Amino acid sequence: MAFHQMVQAARADGHTIVMLSATRNYDYQANQIWDPKWTGRRRGDGNRDFSQTANHNDRATAIMTESSMPGTSRHHWGTDFDINSTTANDWNTRADLIALYAWMQANAARFGFGQTYDAQTTDNPPGTRVGGYNQEKWHWSYIPLAAGFQADYVAQISDQDIANMGFQGASTATSIHPV
Repeated sequence: MAFHQMVQAARADGHTIVMLSATRNYDYQANQIWDPKWTGRRRGDGNRDFSQTANHNDRATAIMTESSMPGTSRHHWGTDFDINSTTANDWNTRADLIALYAWMQANAARFGFGQTYDAQTTDNPPGTRVGGYNQEKWHWSYIPLAAGFQADYVAQISDQDIANMGFQGASTATSIHPV
């Protein structure tokens, strides 16, 4: 209901919101996104081949700049979704997406939506990150539900749990701490 209300409000202001991706289960995250990036069968942003990174911790960390480890994706909860384009450059060059992002920043919270990965951390200058996921202007979360899921997740899931999941590079979880 909240998503549809936001879409209607955006439309009334001249913007179009199209949901591209929402709930993803573990198998999809592992078999269609993570493992193909790990092995080089799927390229990352900018045609990046992660399989060329020999050190497994470095490879996992590099993939995590744009994709969650299976079992850690907020898309698993059904609270997070991607809109309009998942290409970072589009959000910086296309006038319609630049305007939509400004509208989302100004209005999404009225409907309960927010971004969980942003361009700034509290300890770093604006626009910089030292690790974790890059900003995804297309990725939005329904905060009234996601906040509770996040708290429960952190309380119940450990790095060792992720390491035991069996996807490519899962064992790196105990040293790079994705949880």
